[in-house]
Amino acid sequence: MNKFLGILIVIGIGIVGWRFAERYQRAKDEAVDPRQAQIAPEPIDRSDPGMALELEASFEAAKAQGAATLKNWLFRYRFHVREPRLSEIELDYILMVQGSDPVEARKVFAEVKRRHGPKSPLANRIERLAKTYE
Repeated sequence: MNKFLGILIVIGIGIVGWRFAERYQRAKDEAVDPRQAQIAPEPIDRSDPGMALELEASFEAAKAQGAATLKNWLFRYRFHVREPRLSEIELDYILMVQGSDPVEARKVFAEVKRRHGPKSPLANRIERLAKTYE
């Protein structure tokens, strides 16, 4: 009987430890880095939109539906959007995907940074994001 109770206690401790580890991992995954929480999308200058007005509605809808939908939108319409608007959209995508896929965020950021130099209209935003994504 004592052996049976000992085994039951060990199994109980194992289950409790396993549950604790799951909750800790979930909380760790949901935590937001304070440096990333401060970075918000900037207002966009529409004097030179770089994108047809017909695409604006579908872009806003894709952005509202989340990172995966915005990624599909970028894949489909990227050749219809001119710079620097394309890079602005990609930087917004980076902010949306940073929590779920940081590797993808870094990859897209590197591509945007490669296309823009220090005299780019996006240079300030790229410089601020560089601290997080490099």
